[in-house]
Amino acid sequence: MKTSGFGYLHFTLSAWETEDDLKRFAREGAHLSALKKTSRLANESRTYTFAGDQLPDWREAKKLLQEKGRVLTLK
Repeated sequence: MKTSGFGYLHFTLSAWETEDDLKRFAREGAHLSALKKTSRLANESRTYTFAGDQLPDWREAKKLLQEKGRVLTLK
């Protein structure tokens, strides 16, 4: 996992060996608990799943997220 951000804009990049591992993490435990509190910190969240043998660098990851990311409106 890597994080980047400044001010109101923050990014997290994580790597998973399988899609099932990613889904399990996203729907359970500490991540699920934190997700429930996200609306206190933000109005919007974006998510993008990238498949590949290597992680993109931050510039490419942020571009992919902006262009192809799924927008989640938080209330």
